[in-house]
Amino acid sequence: MNDHRQSIDKCGGCGLIVAGGTEACRATFDRIAMPPPGGNPFLGWRRLLVDTYALQHPDPYCISATSLAAHLTGVAWILEHPRDGAAGSDQIRRWLNSKPALIKPPLPASYGDVLIDSLVGISTPEDISTAVSRWAASTWEAYATLHPTARDWIARAFAYRGHAR
Repeated sequence: MNDHRQSIDKCGGCGLIVAGGTEACRATFDRIAMPPPGGNPFLGWRRLLVDTYALQHPDPYCISATSLAAHLTGVAWILEHPRDGAAGSDQIRRWLNSKPALIKPPLPASYGDVLIDSLVGISTPEDISTAVSRWAASTWEAYATLHPTARDWIARAFAYRGHAR
């Protein structure tokens, strides 16, 4: 007897069990974070979506110390300074664009228990806020050993007064 069911695979980054594995996980992210033009209920959360997804998929999105710093400080800034908004993100980006000397620390063994599939099928602003915050918080907690590093990088970014190279 032939079994015609599609095989279920595991995403190589976050560990999501999904038909199609890593490619299907990325397709889920793309549908949520980068849909075709028009109404995107997740648009206000795009930066946090991108940074959280990158931290859960560090290969290929956090290969260098600078790319890790961009995503780690992005999540840290948004979660720990929610009222300070874009100005802080702009200063961090300016600092990172100056190509500071950074050493990439070891990554955690896992990247969080809440995965991108927890955002599928939600559309109300309240549900989106709750789901994205829960996903990002789970990922941030998985990176607990790097919290001091992220905070140090943020402090260095705010101390930076030069121009990007």
